[in-house]
Amino acid sequence: MRHVTPVKDGVTSRGPGPVAPPDPRLPGVTTLPTVHASDTDPEELITVPRPETRPAAHRLPWATATEPAEPARADGPFAIVVVCRANEARSPLIERLLGAELERLAPGDFRVTSCGTRARVGAGAAHGTLELLRSHGIDAADHRARQLTPAELDDVDLVVTAERSHSDRVLDLAPGLLKRTFTFLELAGLAVHAETGALEGRAFVERAAALRAGLADVDGHRADLDDPVSTVPGAFELLDLRTQDAVFVIARALAGAS
Repeated sequence: MRHVTPVKDGVTSRGPGPVAPPDPRLPGVTTLPTVHASDTDPEELITVPRPETRPAAHRLPWATATEPAEPARADGPFAIVVVCRANEARSPLIERLLGAELERLAPGDFRVTSCGTRARVGAGAAHGTLELLRSHGIDAADHRARQLTPAELDDVDLVVTAERSHSDRVLDLAPGLLKRTFTFLELAGLAVHAETGALEGRAFVERAAALRAGLADVDGHRADLDDPVSTVPGAFELLDLRTQDAVFVIARALAGAS
């Protein structure tokens, strides 16, 4: 079990990073210079900027590989599947928060669901997750855990996972989704780095995959979002802070918000 230390403003950090000027496209969000494979520092970790008072971002690790891509759908709502282990804590929290923010930014344009790599099918969301969502005005009492299967990945535009091991399981089932599968923190880091401009939805995912392919692979565990169940006291509160941060930048990038 890894210990996560919260620092100033409730943001976690495991390494220093340069302070950058504000990004005019995302109020209160800092930006970094254009990233090249040659200047990627494996010792740096991205810390997703927080709303209102967001510190500088640090770089995330990414995987690089080549697999035949499955064609993305050209019509219908942009489909996102969020994956964690049990589908009781992290993935339902991300599913509901990201879904609510995307609906606010682009009503009807996105569909967000979730499942688990080792789900207790039919189980409700963890108590801590339910409490966090209630604090955001979201009732998730109807959540029921679902198992990750190939059918869950049909016609998916984006897969967001809590940990690198969950991404591995997704790609075991659907190797063609490599360029559309990211860990949650990884995607948030790419959203900060990417010069997305007016890109949205599928175009943003393509840009994020291209950026990831040009970066050196480092310790993948730094991209993991810690499981709050049976861990240190305050783990759900820390999960909430880190999730809000990433939801903010991911949702805006996907919706093409300026």
